[in-house]
Amino acid sequence: MAGRGFSPVFLAELLQSRNQPVYLVQEQFDDISYYQCDAWRDISWNGNTWKANGHFLDFQGLTESYDMQIPRVTVSISAVDQTWISISLTKPYIGRPIRIYKALLDYTMSVITSPGLIFEGRMDGLSIEDDPQAGKCALVMECSNQWADFDRKPGRHTNHQDQQVFFPGDTGFQFVPGLANLNLSWGTTNGSSTVPGVQPTGDTLSTVIYD
Repeated sequence: MAGRGFSPVFLAELLQSRNQPVYLVQEQFDDISYYQCDAWRDISWNGNTWKANGHFLDFQGLTESYDMQIPRVTVSISAVDQTWISISLTKPYIGRPIRIYKALLDYTMSVITSPGLIFEGRMDGLSIEDDPQAGKCALVMECSNQWADFDRKPGRHTNHQDQQVFFPGDTGFQFVPGLANLNLSWGTTNGSSTVPGVQPTGDTLSTVIYD
């Protein structure tokens, strides 16, 4: 594991023949943060109570590797009591932070030193998996690492300035800003257009090509 930024006390406890690991999950929205864990009772740490109310089910996507990876994680949350369905429908979640910690507990169920942050990223999407026959309903949260855009190829903008960088002299995107005020009247003999280069001709439109 090569440390992964964990404290020496955490690593020492991790090497013991027996320990009590738990996962802590924080979902941070604009107005509130939710704290959950997979322990059998609530966990107190960092001034917050991490609720063991059964909402947090599991997560997938984190693996150990010698290669540099930018993981995508799927977090499953119970939606049986409709709490998280309401959250997904009413709160903006795209790009909001999510963190997963690994903690170790002592015999009093207290957190030993500081938990290790094993994933920090943002929420990309939410979907509901419903199985009435099995009596299951879960909300699946797709999350990407904070470095997910690091290896993304830069894109281009459909504007005149970007076009000149790649094709100097080309005026193909010169009138793109005018499309925002597009006003076409179809099927009439008095059609009109506010787009430069487009002239009404009866009940059809003809386009003038600009050099």
